[in-house]
Amino acid sequence: MSKIRLQNIFNLSNLTRNLAVLLRGLTFSDNFYSFSTTVTIAANTEERIRNQLTSRPNSYIIRFQTGNAIVTAGDTLWDDDWLYIKNHDASNAAEVTITFWRE
Repeated sequence: MSKIRLQNIFNLSNLTRNLAVLLRGLTFSDNFYSFSTTVTIAANTEERIRNQLTSRPNSYIIRFQTGNAIVTAGDTLWDDDWLYIKNHDASNAAEVTITFWRE
């Protein structure tokens, strides 16, 4: 993330330009405590994922998936150390890239 120089804040056009550059460069990780991982989940299986955050995430999104499967949060409750996701398909494995975050 870039920094804004104090001498530029007194010139409104420079400040606007610098803020626009700064804000366009923000990423998902700049806005949320998050981590991403890629896992392969066998058919009809729950997969355990180590929580890389300091607290339990409250949201997730599957960003990419290969395999014809329905993947959701697992039946096992998440805790501060482990998160669980489940492949509900009876015959197809799936590889997913999933991002977990805390709002």
